Amino acid sequence: ADGLKAIAEYASGVGPEKYHFIMPRADDDTLSADTKTTFVDDAHAAGLVVHPFTFRAENEFLPLNFRNGTDETAIGDMIGEMELFLEAGIDGVFVDHPDIGKQGVEDFVNSRLL
Repeated sequence: ADGLKAIAEYASGVGPEKYHFIMPRADDDTLSADTKTTFVDDAHAAGLVVHPFTFRAENEFLPLNFRNGTDETAIGDMIGEMELFLEAGIDGVFVDHPDIGKQGVEDFVNSRLL
């Protein structure tokens, strides 16, 4: 937390690697909110916004529970993965598929407005 406070002296946000800092993958290569760290809360407490990188749609970059089939190049459930991170409190995302990322954020926001 002290490091984040120091960063807040010269920056308004951080862009951490999503699995290392925010929500590590389990040993079986799945992703669950159960592994969430305190990074987002700590960053917010320091006055920083959090926008992790990089959300990608291809199976080869997704945790097993967000893949679609076994073809590594197939498009998996990037929106589902993003939702876990959005629920963890992140403020934005870096994506390689802006159309899917935009849809995921809109879906998340709209689901909270209903």
